[in-house]
Amino acid sequence: MQKASSTSHAGRLILVLALVLAVLVAVTRPGPGLAAGNGGPTALAPTVLLARVDVTGAIGDIPLPIHSELVDGKGLSYALVIATPGQLQGSGIAYTALDEAPPHTRYLLGAERRPGARQTARDTVPVLYDDGRRIIVRDAPGRTAALVRMGLSPRLLRQIPIDYAISKARRETARTAFSTHPQVQAMLDKVTQKAFSDAISGLSGETAITVEGEPYTLTTRHTSSGIPITKATLYIYERLQALGLTVSFQEWTSGEYSGRNVIGELPGQSSSSGVVLMVAHLDSINDTTDNPADPAPGADDDASGCAALLVAAGIMKDNRFENDIRFVFTTGEENGILGSAAYAKKLKDDEEELVGVLNLDMISYSTQQNPVQNLHTRAATNPTGYQEDMVIANVFVNVINGYGLSDSLIPVILSENNDEGDHYSFWENQFPAIMAIEDDNNFNPNYHCNLNLDRLQYLNLGYGTAHVKASLGAVAHLAIPLSGPPAITGPSLLLLGTGEE
Repeated sequence: MQKASSTSHAGRLILVLALVLAVLVAVTRPGPGLAAGNGGPTALAPTVLLARVDVTGAIGDIPLPIHSELVDGKGLSYALVIATPGQLQGSGIAYTALDEAPPHTRYLLGAERRPGARQTARDTVPVLYDDGRRIIVRDAPGRTAALVRMGLSPRLLRQIPIDYAISKARRETARTAFSTHPQVQAMLDKVTQKAFSDAISGLSGETAITVEGEPYTLTTRHTSSGIPITKATLYIYERLQALGLTVSFQEWTSGEYSGRNVIGELPGQSSSSGVVLMVAHLDSINDTTDNPADPAPGADDDASGCAALLVAAGIMKDNRFENDIRFVFTTGEENGILGSAAYAKKLKDDEEELVGVLNLDMISYSTQQNPVQNLHTRAATNPTGYQEDMVIANVFVNVINGYGLSDSLIPVILSENNDEGDHYSFWENQFPAIMAIEDDNNFNPNYHCNLNLDRLQYLNLGYGTAHVKASLGAVAHLAIPLSGPPAITGPSLLLLGTGEE
């Protein structure tokens, strides 16, 4: 009996000690919304919201952290901000809360590219907001690919607010009165339809390319395709290197995607030279399949833009310019403009001075008798950005009119913050940029390889060749041609030939 009583007393004592320990642990352990630091638990983290704020004046005057500037389906400018309710209310600006945004939440914006795509998205995934032109959803594994299959063009919402206070001194030489230049005319005369067609043919798998001395046929250039995109990027690297350009890869990773951009540089001759970028995305996509290895020739989207860069590089390397020219082939564009986001951030971190960026995305489809070409700039609600973009757009238009291309291209400037291409990554980093693209009202029905039809045979190569000439001319004028021997010495190596067809 005595032994049993002692055992019972010990058990009660152990139970009491266990309860005390549990209470101590509960008091010292951080609960939801608490963070343990050197000074113990902190207060609950404040609620943070993703919100829409309409823009009626200059966007840089809004006293809130802006993560994107957009135009909705009604043509109204607005900003997406991530802020606390106190910040939003204290700004004195009307806002619409779209989502409570916990730390590290990633958002996808999907612009509609196929009629009915936004409705399909609303029926399929939790849509936070539909502005009549694009939808906003939380990011999740596989969601980018799902939005593409629905007919949307997705991109990640920038996680770091746009810094409107940073404004680099732009090259005033790019703003001088326009006049034609015989050296530019000579370069345009070397652009031929055959060179352009041959470049598209190799990139879209119509003909084999040569990589590391061996023939290879590209069936896709999907960023996640493995061997095909590796071969495609290496092919571009070797072609630019053969021209004598300084060539590099830029590796990038974002979420579930990774890839590498290819950059070829033609050095400027001025010690204080700025940089002109000619950009196109190398990756392609097929929105009818989940398998990134399935066929995605992407002849128009965007082998046509890449072909323009290759032809331009092969011609421009035999000339001298005041400013540096870089030919930038991005990957990850179809997965949310990921490659260009990484490159634009690097340029900003390195404090590079960009004269301008020309993004070429789908430049060779038109069934119009008078082919329209759209030039996208930022909206006038961003006065500095709009004015800087318009410098580039006006040079482009002047090249078309000044060099006899107006019978082949009718340029239309659209200032509406279009966020469906690599140019947007440069806008987010406050660099002047435009996107040159075929007419959205005469849109390529074979977009994103629907039924595997985005092929060379469906393109308007005369229209595309005129687009190459206008693009080359615009970049040449922004870079400022100089007389004298070429910047790169050695034999002339025009890529893929320039003989008339």
